[in-house]
Amino acid sequence: MADERIERYASLLVDTCVDVQPGWQVVVMSTPLARPLLEELSRQIGRKGAYVYQRLDFTGATGGGAAAWMETAPEELLDELPSIDRHMIENVDCLIAVQAPENTRETTGIAPERMAKMNEAYRPAMERVISGNLAWVGCQYPTPALAQEAGMSLREFEDFLYGAVLIDWDAEGKRMQAVK
Repeated sequence: MADERIERYASLLVDTCVDVQPGWQVVVMSTPLARPLLEELSRQIGRKGAYVYQRLDFTGATGGGAAAWMETAPEELLDELPSIDRHMIENVDCLIAVQAPENTRETTGIAPERMAKMNEAYRPAMERVISGNLAWVGCQYPTPALAQEAGMSLREFEDFLYGAVLIDWDAEGKRMQAVK
């Protein structure tokens, strides 16, 4: 039985957070654990008349680089952004990043210097995100690893996450006017 909250979550991301437009090229990055959400995002992006490009990895590591590759690649490769990634980041209209780790400590075995090199290589391309010139959203998908980090069962974490994001955002905006 499908969880109807996934459809509502995808709608929040596609319609409210990034407002996908017809013809857009949308990159969706995550791990295979988020498959139910990724499939629903793809359906909803398709209904908008936009393209979807799914980029899957197993760790959610910086820049989408696979942890096994980051551990073993020659350092000079870590210093430079792959041209295909540069092209993607420079030409995409929207980025949806879904954190769905199997293990939140997966990349701790990678030397900090290697991680820093990857981060530095991606920095220039990420200027579109930092400057606000790229529609993007980052979110979480409930996984056992995230539930464990939160000190909750998976069911408790699902209820917590969906309860926090699947709210009436128009009413919340009006309520926050008092705080503003």
